[in-house]
Amino acid sequence: MMNARIQATFRQIMCISLLLCNNALARSQAEPSSGDGPMGYENHNQTDYKALIIRAVVGKAHDEQGVPIPNVSLGLFTEKDHKLVTVVESAADGTFEFRKVTPGLYRLVAKYNGFCAANVPIEVRHHASTNRVVDLHMKPARLDTCSYGTVALKSFRTAALP
Repeated sequence: MMNARIQATFRQIMCISLLLCNNALARSQAEPSSGDGPMGYENHNQTDYKALIIRAVVGKAHDEQGVPIPNVSLGLFTEKDHKLVTVVESAADGTFEFRKVTPGLYRLVAKYNGFCAANVPIEVRHHASTNRVVDLHMKPARLDTCSYGTVALKSFRTAALP
């Protein structure tokens, strides 16, 4: 009798373990990564901050030490329904620019393999300061920390900017 209970408990533990492993594997395969097909909307923000107010969607992506990150996939999504508007990739020096963005509320999503995706609420305004840019702080994927964006004063040039 005791042996049968132990075997039943063991089977239940094994089933639960298999389900958990299968779930973790499915989630890891479902998460899109930089350069792997079309840009998808992601939001890992634990808190949504106010939108960064900028005139043009221009900025720079870098890691925690300030090292520029090239080839970051960046998608601009509408705020209301998260529809993809356009996609760009950061240059070798980490800079990026979305051209001719109409004023409005957007989400800037930045993805790079091994890093948590950044999801930055932005508001494009024609009358915003011209020297404000998006500063993307890309962080390695970890529990409870993720990439984020802030506003910085423009201190760099992109090929498209004078």
